[in-house]
Amino acid sequence: MKKILVTSGAWQSSLACIQSLGRRRHDVFLIDELQSSPINSRFCRSRIPSPAEKDEDRYLEFLLNLVKTGSYDVLVPISDSVVRYCSKHKKALERFIKMVLPDYDTLSLAADKDKLYAFAHKENIHIPKTYFPSDFLEVKKLAEKDIFPCVIKIPVSVAGKGVFYINNKEELMRAYHSKTFDGQWPVIQDFVDGDFYGLTGLAFEGKLAMFFMYRTPRKYSMEGTPPILFSVMDDVLLEQARGIISKLGWSGAINLDFLKDPQRGYVLLEVNPRFGGSLNFAYRMGIDLPWAYCQLALGTKAQEIKQPQYPQGTMFRTIFPTEIIRCCLQKGYWRTFVTNSFRLNCKTNVYWDDPGLLWGQMVETRWYWQDIKRMEDGLGAAN
Repeated sequence: MKKILVTSGAWQSSLACIQSLGRRRHDVFLIDELQSSPINSRFCRSRIPSPAEKDEDRYLEFLLNLVKTGSYDVLVPISDSVVRYCSKHKKALERFIKMVLPDYDTLSLAADKDKLYAFAHKENIHIPKTYFPSDFLEVKKLAEKDIFPCVIKIPVSVAGKGVFYINNKEELMRAYHSKTFDGQWPVIQDFVDGDFYGLTGLAFEGKLAMFFMYRTPRKYSMEGTPPILFSVMDDVLLEQARGIISKLGWSGAINLDFLKDPQRGYVLLEVNPRFGGSLNFAYRMGIDLPWAYCQLALGTKAQEIKQPQYPQGTMFRTIFPTEIIRCCLQKGYWRTFVTNSFRLNCKTNVYWDDPGLLWGQMVETRWYWQDIKRMEDGLGAAN
C-alpha cells in the first residue's frame, strides 16, 4: 500500500486517478484548492486544501512543505499549472517524493503552440498549414490571401480556450483588433474539416509505455472536453504518436490531439503535457494509466509495463458536466442524450458504486451552469 498525492479535483483526469489508485487499496490524498469542493469519493482517503493553483509561489511553498513532512510515495500532478510547477522545480520535489515528468524545457516547448509548431516544421511532423505573423501588417497581408476558413490560436491555452474560428478577412482583422489574446500573440492555421483523434498515454525517455486512442466527430470537438468519444485502434496514428514522443524525448503523462485531414492524414494540433479528460475513458476500457504512472515513478522499467488490448467502437459519454450542460445550452441535444442512454456498447464517467463522487459531480455541474448564467447575464448587461 502506497500513499499517493493527486492534485486538482475539478479535473476529469483527477477523478480517474482517484478511482484507479483507490480501488487498488492505496491511500489516495486529493490536493484541491477548493476547501468546499463537493468531490468526496469513497476511494479518496482525505482532501488536503491548497492555495490557489494560479499563485505559483504560494502553491509551490505549500507543496514542498507537504511532501517534506507527509511521507508520501508518489505525486500525480494533474492540471497544466501544477504540472508546470512540478517540472520547473523537479529536483527540489524529487528529494522527497516520486513522480514522472519531462524536463522543464521540453514541457515548455510542448505546451506552447508557437514553439511546438516551429519544432514540428523542423522535425517533419505533420501539422495544419501554419502562419506566424509577427505584427498587424503581416496579418493584413495574410488577410488578402486565400487562407479562409482558418483558425487563430494563442500559444498557451487550456480546453479550447484561446482558439477562434475565422471565416473571412473582415473577421480576421476584427479579431486581431478587438481581442486581447491574454497578452499572447497568436498563430494562424488552416481549418481542417476532419474528425478529431487523440492519444492519451504514458512515456519514459521517449518510449511510449501505455496508451489509449479515441475519436470524436468534428461537431463535438470544437470546445473543450467532447461529450462523446469512441475507442480507436489505428497503427498509423500510433506510429505517428510514437515518433512525436520519441523526438520530444518525453517522460510522463501526455495527451496528443490530431485532426484527420482527407488529403494529408493525421495532423498534429497540440500536445497536452499531462493526462487528458479522456483518462476516464481509458480507465473504463481497462487501460489503467494512473497505476502505470505510479509503477514508473516507483522504478518499474517502461518495457515491463504491459499494454492491454481494448475493443474499437465503444462509445464514452462525459455526462457530468459536459453532456448535462450541453442539454441546457443546445436545443435538441436532449434527444441525443436520451438515445445514447439506451446504447449497450457504452461507457460513462458516472461511477455508480461511488455515491459521494456522483453527488459531487452533480453539485459541480450545477456550479458550472451557474457560472455560465452569470457570464451570460454579465454580457447581456454590458450590451
